Amino acid sequence: MYFMHDGAPPHFARIVREYLNEQFPGRWIGRGDDVPISWPPRSPDLNPCELWKIIQNAVQELQNEETLRRVHFNFLHTKLNTTK
Repeated sequence: MYFMHDGAPPHFARIVREYLNEQFPGRWIGRGDDVPISWPPRSPDLNPCELWKIIQNAVQELQNEETLRRVHFNFLHTKLNTTK
């Protein structure tokens, strides 16, 4: 899980950044130079609604019958090779 905050000044306090580093090491998005993932404030590039749509599209692709067949085949092939 990644944590993304809005870059508001209270969220940029050192104590908040320390907490985020403990709870989400390397997995939080914020403003500044000392953040794991930089995010310019009010950036339209990282929008939770857009991310949700990307996730929904990926799940729909997984529901494709051919994709499920390949996953099933690879699972069985991997399982058979590891039980030897």
